[in-house]
Amino acid sequence: MKNQILFTIVFTVFLSLFFTGITLPLISQENLLKNEFFEEWINEDNQPEHWTGSHSFNTNWYKNSEHVLTGNYSVEVRGGGTRTLRQVDIEEVEPDETYYAKVLVKGTGDIRVGITSPGGHTAYGDWVALDNDDWTELNYERTTPGTPGNQGGISIQTDEDGGQTPEETLYIGAAWIGTEEPSDGWPIFTVNFFVVGENGTIEASVDGEPISSGEKVEVGKDVVFTADPDEGFQVKEWTLNEEVVENHTAETFTVEGLDKNITVTVEFEEIPPDTYTVTFYIEDEDGNLIENAVVTFNGIENKPGDYVFENIEEGTYDYKVEKDGYYTAEDQVFVDDDITVEVKMNPVEAPTYKLTLIAEPEQGGSVEGSGEFEEGEEAPIVAEAAEDYNFSHWSGDKDYVDDPGSAETLVTMPGADVTLTANFDPIISVEDITVADVKVFPNPARDMFTVKANEMINQIRITDISGQVVMNLTVDKPHININVSNLQPGIYFMQIHTIKNIVTESVLITH
Repeated sequence: MKNQILFTIVFTVFLSLFFTGITLPLISQENLLKNEFFEEWINEDNQPEHWTGSHSFNTNWYKNSEHVLTGNYSVEVRGGGTRTLRQVDIEEVEPDETYYAKVLVKGTGDIRVGITSPGGHTAYGDWVALDNDDWTELNYERTTPGTPGNQGGISIQTDEDGGQTPEETLYIGAAWIGTEEPSDGWPIFTVNFFVVGENGTIEASVDGEPISSGEKVEVGKDVVFTADPDEGFQVKEWTLNEEVVENHTAETFTVEGLDKNITVTVEFEEIPPDTYTVTFYIEDEDGNLIENAVVTFNGIENKPGDYVFENIEEGTYDYKVEKDGYYTAEDQVFVDDDITVEVKMNPVEAPTYKLTLIAEPEQGGSVEGSGEFEEGEEAPIVAEAAEDYNFSHWSGDKDYVDDPGSAETLVTMPGADVTLTANFDPIISVEDITVADVKVFPNPARDMFTVKANEMINQIRITDISGQVVMNLTVDKPHININVSNLQPGIYFMQIHTIKNIVTESVLITH
């Protein structure tokens, strides 16, 4: 019958649809409503986006997150007066068309559903008294009159006579209006999917049947996504509604129990080559572990003592091992597995320097301790006087001698050769002492001294004021002329050894 109002209320436990196992078709009908699941709200508590009401929202309509059909929110309406929730600015609603409305509701209270024609007239179905904790479907069908306008849509009224108490509360989970009845699988959601970048493809299926990106799928369905990477590539990451799916890089990804519009993406990356760990074992020639060596592998230098290199791809690599006191070890190694490279390092032999000891005069005694020594090494030296001689002092490179006045002492070797002279003096007995007439002239002198004595002169030794012997002459006659032109100007000591006497004269060279 034309314009007959048919109101059908079907009480079902809506959530049981999720678990029945009945295969429902993919849904193609179009819901003309916006914000059909009340997910978008203008502010914290007052008004769901695109919906209006006959009373103030902030005292009568509330966002509810505990009693949810799908998504995160439903609309809560409390008793205390007749309330109307509308969406009546839908331009697609035209006159002389049949429209189908459906509301999913649960709770306690009176409720009815109406359809508003383009001209603004609303016709309602019968009031229904609910007292049900399960989601219930309310259906209403109407052919709109031929009055033009832009006020078409849906209206939902609660609390028939205003006598309900605030404790009597209804929860509206979803609403529908369209030119076709929604399928038994409604609510429905849009499923979008695509590959980020290139290097592979993505497919999706529901109940084993493939779907295309942008298709609508009924609530509660499992959507299986399958990635097919190109050769040499693997799944890098999946995203669900712009959120990375943590710890999941498998080639399949399933969204279980669809309850919202979703967008799924997959991104591919090159499969990295196998990598290995290279460990160095470094020892000396005796097999002892060497610590804190520096290993350079493939141009990468580790800290001293760090002998492990990780994430090494297959190939041939140069390496170098360095350690103070050892010769550098260099070689190549081929890596195709985790390996340990054994390196034997040989110690560097320290350079040695020559220590030379001289006795002066030669018949005055003997010396011991000559040899080759490393820098910094302490070498013992000994001067032993012959009969009728006494040790006097060490001269030469005496700066390295602990005690130049001691016959037995130590030499600390520098990084150079060292020459030392042990000086001995003859012993003169009392009975052998006679007055010697020795003359040295001119004094001062420029280039030449003349020395005369009244007995045979055996030896003349000239030392500078530091004790360094600068001239040592064997004479064997009672007089001699000594050329000193090669000596620097200054004061010197001339020790004149005669057959029976030793006479020391201070002389001055002036040039």
